[in-house]
Amino acid sequence: MLASEADVVPLERIDEPGDGRPRVAITIDDAYRGAVNVGARELVERGLPATIFVPPGRLGNQVFWWDALLYRSAKLDEHLRNHALYKLSGSDERVRAWAVGAGIPVRDELPAYARTATRAELDAAVSLGGITLGSHSWSHPNLASLDADDVISEVRRSREWLRTEFGEKAIDWLAYPYGLESLQTRVAVAAASYVGALCIGGGWHRASEFSPFARPRFSIGAGLSVAGLRARVQGAVLS
Repeated sequence: MLASEADVVPLERIDEPGDGRPRVAITIDDAYRGAVNVGARELVERGLPATIFVPPGRLGNQVFWWDALLYRSAKLDEHLRNHALYKLSGSDERVRAWAVGAGIPVRDELPAYARTATRAELDAAVSLGGITLGSHSWSHPNLASLDADDVISEVRRSREWLRTEFGEKAIDWLAYPYGLESLQTRVAVAAASYVGALCIGGGWHRASEFSPFARPRFSIGAGLSVAGLRARVQGAVLS
C-alpha cells in the first residue's frame, strides 16, 4: 500500500524533490530484537528502506525500564511515567532504583523479541541492504531534562560509536528518546554534527514549516488499519 501511494525513500533523502506523491521514510526506534531481526527483513523483502534508531548503551538483550514496569499491563500509569521522565530524567538505572525503593515490581522476564538486539544482530540487519542506523542517544535518557554538557555527551558518543561500528550504514540523524526535546537539545544536536532530529508525533512534516532539529513524525499505532493508514497517506485524515 505504501509503495503504491507514496515514494518510500531512505531517511537521508526525505527532502529531495519527489514525483508529486507523498514522500515517506520508515523509521523504527529503540532497536528491539523483534524489529531488528524480523521487521528489518520483512521491509527489505518488500523493497522498503528504513532507519533503526539505536541507543548503543542499551544494546545486548536488555529490557527497557518502561517494559519492566509494565509487566503485562496495557498502559503505564501516567503519574509513574511522568515521575520517571521528568524527576528521574528517564534514566534506566535511576528509574529502576526508585521503583525498587518504592516497592514497585520490576520484571525482566520478557520474551527475546521484546529485548534489545545485539551488535551482531544489527550488523546482520544492515547487511540485508536498505537498512540504515541512526542515533537514539547513548543511554536513552530524557535529553530535555539534562544539562547541555550531558546532552552533548549523549549524542556525540552515540554518533561516534555508530560511525565507528557501521561506517556508511550509520547516518547523521537522531530520534529524541521519548520524543522530548528543547531549544538546548536542538543546539547540542546541531553542534554534534547531526543533519536532522526527529520527535515522535506531530503529524506530517513539511520542511518549510519545521526546524530540521525538531521534525515531527507520524506514529503508526498497533490499532491502525491499512485502510486508516491509506486515508492518512492520501490526506483524507490528518491525525
